[in-house]
Amino acid sequence: MVSVRKGLGKLVKSIKNIGSDAADYSARKQFDRSLSKITSGSDEDRVTAIKTLVAQVKADPTLAEQVVDNLISSLNSQPPDSQLATLDALLSLRQEATNRKKEIVEALKSTFTSPHPKVRVNTAKLWIKLSISSSDSLSPIMSNLFNLVLDDDKDVRYGAADALKPVLVKQTKLSLPHLKKILTNDDWRIRYHGIIMAIFLVRKNSKVSKYISKEATSSVVFHRRVSEKATELVGLIGKIDPHLVSDSFPYLKEGLHSNNPELCKASAKAVGRIASNDADLVISLIPDLASALESSNWWVHEQVLRTMGVIGAQRIDVIEPYIGLIENRVATGGEAKIRKAAEWALKNIGVH
Repeated sequence: MVSVRKGLGKLVKSIKNIGSDAADYSARKQFDRSLSKITSGSDEDRVTAIKTLVAQVKADPTLAEQVVDNLISSLNSQPPDSQLATLDALLSLRQEATNRKKEIVEALKSTFTSPHPKVRVNTAKLWIKLSISSSDSLSPIMSNLFNLVLDDDKDVRYGAADALKPVLVKQTKLSLPHLKKILTNDDWRIRYHGIIMAIFLVRKNSKVSKYISKEATSSVVFHRRVSEKATELVGLIGKIDPHLVSDSFPYLKEGLHSNNPELCKASAKAVGRIASNDADLVISLIPDLASALESSNWWVHEQVLRTMGVIGAQRIDVIEPYIGLIENRVATGGEAKIRKAAEWALKNIGVH
């Protein structure tokens, strides 16, 4: 009887071992299948396989280095979504594959030049997220990040410029040399992004104005497609320190006579911002402001009247010859916004 029980015990143990071996074989087979799928099949199938491999490594860390090696070797040949999934996977497996951290970092850097636009943008976002708090970490890749603003693909340029905003604010010293280069680029599309980034930065940190004032001024007349935004930048800097943009005054004068109503409005607004700091500096531009009221666009009238109000609040004597013109807009201004702007100007000047 005892021998029978021993025999049954051995049989049960044997069966369990067989079951365990079968499970191990099945898991290994699934693992091998997932490895093969990351370089074959549709983009969607590859993404699924990559995510499966990550889950398998989390369950069995001994698989980590093999998976990481395969992910790195296949990275540059992957379609877009699979490449993004690979990046996420490599980041996720850094703790499990400690011996491959250097290779993982180099692999992540390689996707700055990915053939897929959305991967290039996501690479920038990824590095910024990982390195934003450390200038030592960001410094080696600053050129890579800002070079994406020079990208041939429009979506990459816009995406990179937007992604770089926190870098501009938190790592301003590192960013300024790269921003200045973009602000002097010969391609108006690229310089446009530089101007938008500069506007954002000046609003966050007024101290940077002195470092980019020359580039802002020269950009006003660089190309008609960037003149409006460059004029806005000049106005923002002029409100902080008018003397930094004194060379732009002839350009603002031209803008006030422009057939482009948006540029005309931007020029009037820039003059108003400068006047809010020191109205004496823009006295010579008052006749040009008045001539801008001949525009057929109500938004130009509105801005010109408000700028006159800003100047008149400080120097009523120089705006006095134009008070009748402002009063006329209260009575005859076709748009309600024109009448309200004229009323505001008169109140600011102290006439009513």
